[in-house]
Amino acid sequence: MPNLLLTNYCNRKCSYCFARAKVDSSNHAPSDLSFENLVTVADFLKKSNCSNLYLLGGEPTLHKQFPLFLQYMLNRGFHVTVVSNGIIAQDTLKEILNVIKIEKDIASRLLFFININEDQSEEENFLQKQALKALGSLASLSFNIFSKKTSLDFLVDYVLYYKLFPCIRLGLALPTCEGENTYLKPDEYQAVMDHILSFAELCDTHNIQISFSCGFPLCLLDETKLGKLFLYKSQIQFICKPAIDINVDLDVWSCFPLSSLAHNNLKEFEDLKAIEAYFYDNFKKERSKGIFKKCEFCKYKEHGQCAGGCLALQMLESHLPKEVPAMIQ
Repeated sequence: MPNLLLTNYCNRKCSYCFARAKVDSSNHAPSDLSFENLVTVADFLKKSNCSNLYLLGGEPTLHKQFPLFLQYMLNRGFHVTVVSNGIIAQDTLKEILNVIKIEKDIASRLLFFININEDQSEEENFLQKQALKALGSLASLSFNIFSKKTSLDFLVDYVLYYKLFPCIRLGLALPTCEGENTYLKPDEYQAVMDHILSFAELCDTHNIQISFSCGFPLCLLDETKLGKLFLYKSQIQFICKPAIDINVDLDVWSCFPLSSLAHNNLKEFEDLKAIEAYFYDNFKKERSKGIFKKCEFCKYKEHGQCAGGCLALQMLESHLPKEVPAMIQ
């Protein structure tokens, strides 16, 4: 599912953010997606027979026309997931709720992924809780694990108290290829996964599912642990493929961690499949490695059942050459 950046400005500066090269205001002036480019992207995705997309940033709700842009994409028939920190100005939240009121079958076409952070100010906590209360079942929690000591149990309390959509997305804090952000090291993964398994059991007792972002290697789980996640109806996969991020200027790249290595303009491609194939081929050589030494001889990696962890982490940890692949002319 492609990601469309509505703005490169964010009201947070999370230490683990792998998008900082594109959204850090100290690197460039804040910039918003224009309505013309929004229409261009919508037309491109329709031509690609793609009806699902993520809206993100930065913080997407900081776009001055966010409610209008959201309504436009819903009216075009897209199933939209908004990736937000939930720190939403009250006037903007009211406009969002007005959009929700007039849209039909909204529960099947709109979801807010609200990313929860541990180090928020009192004002940020207040605005985020106001958003969770207002959105209710249209909001689902997201949490990026950046420390092996991170506590997760409080997320269940949030889901139950605010009557949120009963699924929690868990992601590993992944690095940029330059390693400039806070991220989990491979030797911390097993402790994190063992903690997640306990958390998954707690979630299952409350009929809450867990979904996993990319970057989890299959070898963290033996058959028993994998079976438990299956019984808990957890949504997990171990492959790594281009996510496709579309910037405010229509620049596209494979994913945020790899954004500095290869990118091109959306208009250079025929459709979404062409973009995915381009970035997959560009990093094919690097995909032969893995974040662990044993990945090189792993049958599951050889059979395409596991990617061996995040590609950016593979490149960073193995000190592979980081030349920029040749761009499409």
